[in-house]
Amino acid sequence: MALTMAEVARDYETDGVPSSGPHKIKKNNLRGWGAWVEGIIGAFTSNGGLIYSSLSALNADLAHAANTMAWVIGDATVANNGVYGKVGASGTGSWTRRADLPFSFIIASDAGAGTANAIQATTSIPVSASALVWMNIFEANTAAPVTVSFNGGSALIVKTNAGNDVAVGGLTAGMIVMGIVSGSTFRLVSDQASSAVLAACEAAQAAAEAAAASARVTLKSLGADDTGVVDASAILTSAVGTYPHLVVSKGTYLINANVTIPPTCTVEFENGGLLNVGAASPTITWNGGIRAGLFQRIFSGNLIQSVYNRIGDTPYTFALQGSPKIDYASPFWFGAAGDGATDDQAALHCAQWFGNNMLLPRATYVTSVSLILRRDYQFLRFLGGAFLKSSGASIGQVLGIRGDPPTTAAGEPARYAKGIVIENANIDAADATNNNGLGLSFAKQCTITFDRMLNVGRKAVTMQYWVQGCVVRGGSIDDAATEAGSTHGAVSVEGQTAGLNYSLDGGVSSSADMLGADCYGNIIEIGEVSQSGYNYVVAQRCRANVVRIGSVGNCVGSGRHVVCADYAENNNIRIEKAGNTERSFIATTSLAVDNEIYVNGADAVGTGTDGYSVLDAGARNKISGECDHSNASTTNSRAIELQGNRAELSFFVRSCDSTTVIGGAGTHTRVTSRTKVDATGRRGVFAAGTNWRIAGEYNVGTGAIGIQVNGNYGKVNGATIDGDGAQRVLVGSGAVGVSVTGNEFTGNSPTADWTTLADLWSSGEKHSNIGDVSTYQCIRLGTRIDGTFGGTPLGNVAAPVGSTMRDTTGGKHYTKASASDATGWVVTGTQA
Repeated sequence: MALTMAEVARDYETDGVPSSGPHKIKKNNLRGWGAWVEGIIGAFTSNGGLIYSSLSALNADLAHAANTMAWVIGDATVANNGVYGKVGASGTGSWTRRADLPFSFIIASDAGAGTANAIQATTSIPVSASALVWMNIFEANTAAPVTVSFNGGSALIVKTNAGNDVAVGGLTAGMIVMGIVSGSTFRLVSDQASSAVLAACEAAQAAAEAAAASARVTLKSLGADDTGVVDASAILTSAVGTYPHLVVSKGTYLINANVTIPPTCTVEFENGGLLNVGAASPTITWNGGIRAGLFQRIFSGNLIQSVYNRIGDTPYTFALQGSPKIDYASPFWFGAAGDGATDDQAALHCAQWFGNNMLLPRATYVTSVSLILRRDYQFLRFLGGAFLKSSGASIGQVLGIRGDPPTTAAGEPARYAKGIVIENANIDAADATNNNGLGLSFAKQCTITFDRMLNVGRKAVTMQYWVQGCVVRGGSIDDAATEAGSTHGAVSVEGQTAGLNYSLDGGVSSSADMLGADCYGNIIEIGEVSQSGYNYVVAQRCRANVVRIGSVGNCVGSGRHVVCADYAENNNIRIEKAGNTERSFIATTSLAVDNEIYVNGADAVGTGTDGYSVLDAGARNKISGECDHSNASTTNSRAIELQGNRAELSFFVRSCDSTTVIGGAGTHTRVTSRTKVDATGRRGVFAAGTNWRIAGEYNVGTGAIGIQVNGNYGKVNGATIDGDGAQRVLVGSGAVGVSVTGNEFTGNSPTADWTTLADLWSSGEKHSNIGDVSTYQCIRLGTRIDGTFGGTPLGNVAAPVGSTMRDTTGGKHYTKASASDATGWVVTGTQA
């Protein structure tokens, strides 16, 4: 059989696979398809394709060969229409009906010949199970089941698609139905006639609207005073127990006795409709619904009925209690002005307490009391750039999350605040003393995002005491640590120290030092911190926290960009771009361990003696980043001071005005191959401590030592040192076990030198340094050595028996035959 046209003219070489490329039609395939079509047409016209208007006309024409096909269409007797085949030779035989005409749709007409429940319909061609029947309905049925007969045939029971009888009134006059003959039934395509469903829906809608109109009851229509003078509590209580929908129309309604709004009632507040809580301090237990706009005021009066309470999850005694069926609460419901001047703290606290979700529509809300979310799984979202602003008072933090503190010195918090979410916050701390922007304490698994913070007197973001698994992500902090004499950081993570007094919050009066075990697993990610009056990031007494900041500004005075203080452990702190510092980019104290810190800084421009670009006094800290260093006044005149143990440094110093770029007395320090120094005329590394491992790339220019090792057991391996002159590596006198191997020296006359050669022969090693032009090398072979020396080793090289040396000037080979001092060398050969 020929290919189909879909195959011949397909879009792609492999059908449906664009990557196979476009398909080009082949002429032989097209000719084959055409021949196939022509054959069908020829067969139909030569041996079939006969059409007659009646059966009698067909029977009168026997001049056709056996198996010739013919159609009868239009015979007055419907059953005569169909497909026929010739029996017998041409001129003889007869025609036999073989099949129904192949129509997909058959139009049937219900002209009312039957009854509403026994329909009689007619068609122009026979009805069969292979065709879909399209039929009009003459009149609505009044009973069930309904039957239909076509062309006087057997009555078929009308069934819905699901097999059910049509409902009374389900077939309406003038409607159109479609179905198929299925055995003794006529099965409709749909489960029920759409017009009947529509009619039922319209009737239900009308009934619902009528019911709603009759059920719309206003508090005023029930006799409540709308001037706020006469107590409406009794009328409200009766109404919410009777009506599912109550309207508080425009006016003020005094509530001066306890009221409960049940879950079965929704109260709708029209604009200007207000419930005013009276002086008797009643409680309104609200368990029902509320319909009101975000900016609409719906409550007033004695909403807060106590002084501020620091203990527990309830900051005040509120008039409104219960579990309202609402999606959110708005501070405008409780009288917030949102004008950036009026103190909205009462309205804010009412809104965050009422229900579990609070929205702050776009406005500036001033507060004189910290807005602290204390209940588990509360939700707060700032909309459209809404701002929360401190009134200027000393309030601790403008926005926060807090549980309850420990009640024993070393115990966990009495209650963690868990699962709280704050989104898109904007905070203005008004440059007030003792004001943090955003604070968390005694919290777990909480998430906060903020867009902007500004005018923060102390810390912009602080996680302080027993904070675990929380996430803070923010856009920008304009300024932090702005109060005079601030010693704080823009971002601070700190755990519980000894002697904290939690008694005002219901806790212990003197806490134990948790040494970082209480504050861990948190993430802080911020796009930009433009300015800090002191530090940018401080971590102390905390573990396994992550702080990432895109860019930060300059550090002025004694501040630093990153400080890891005591008991900061396993934290990961990264600043992608930092401004200048007058002190340090990175500093760690002696008890800060296993932290990873990266800062890409600008320039260390200070003049102080402790103004190192990097000062690491801790243990096992990994320090990386890059900077310029213009401070020439540091102690020991170094840019990077490594005083701790097992530090790992991967740093690029782009320029340096100190005498030495990297140095220190730390032990087991590793300067990795990712370290790079570009400081002409400056010593690259001064390793005063023991067991330094030094690699990296150094450009020290003219007259400067590349790497100097004064500590025991240092290793210089994998370093590339460029310069002009000798002493690319210098080993100080008395340094034991120093190895200088596998390095590359470029530039003029490079050497690796020992101040005291006896130290090399006794315990050192020096070889395989590309470019080294010095005349002596030393390879250690167990207790023996093998090396070179510019002259005879006799009297110059002390070595164990069995050692070998080559004289690079005289060409003689020597072997140590006896003694352990510089004697006992004998000539064993001569260089050819």
